[in-house]
Amino acid sequence: MPQKPHASDIIKQVVPPLAVWAIETLLKRPKISKAVEKLDKRARKNVSKNRTMLVAGFAVIAAGIGLIATASSSKK
Repeated sequence: MPQKPHASDIIKQVVPPLAVWAIETLLKRPKISKAVEKLDKRARKNVSKNRTMLVAGFAVIAAGIGLIATASSSKK
């Protein structure tokens, strides 16, 4: 007889798509989309001025992804 899934398992499956939907809904609002557009313009200007900081940011992101992958790998 198949076992019923636990509530925590169901929640883990439902929450990520719900979070994506909520964020997408917020970002589609006119006020927020205008603010994001302004931030994008400022970011483009800052990137051209601070290339070193951009490269350092990418390095930190890559290191973080590596740490997450190491932590989530199965330990044998």
